[in-house]
Amino acid sequence: MTSDTRAEPAEDGRTDRTPANSGDESDPDRSVSDRLETPLERARTDPRAHAVAVTGAVIVGLAFSWLHWVGLVFGGALVGFLSPTLPRALLGGVGFGVIVLVAFALVLGEAALVVAGTTPIVSVALAAAIGLPAFGSLARLLH
Repeated sequence: MTSDTRAEPAEDGRTDRTPANSGDESDPDRSVSDRLETPLERARTDPRAHAVAVTGAVIVGLAFSWLHWVGLVFGGALVGFLSPTLPRALLGGVGFGVIVLVAFALVLGEAALVVAGTTPIVSVALAAAIGLPAFGSLARLLH
């Protein structure tokens, strides 16, 4: 299939220079970013695709958070990048932080009450668990 880029007059008299097969996913002339934008936009706009993508991002983010604290930023960035707007990205980052805190409390079990009593250090842990994913969610500004 060849790409036809002939200038054809539109109904309003303007000249349209878009390729005739611009919707074809297998077009080698389309840039990589154009081909990747379609799934990302679908994940941001389609509710079902968004739910699946965010669930996957949370699972991957939790796995990375278990290995290293930078996983908090990475998980927030994944959730934020999938969000349609910046405010929803920040809310998603904070939500990811809350999920991390709940998972941490579940792993601690009964010791979570003892940990909650260690006031100075628990404040740092709470701030990091909420602040780092919110900071990572600012990745939404990249696109």
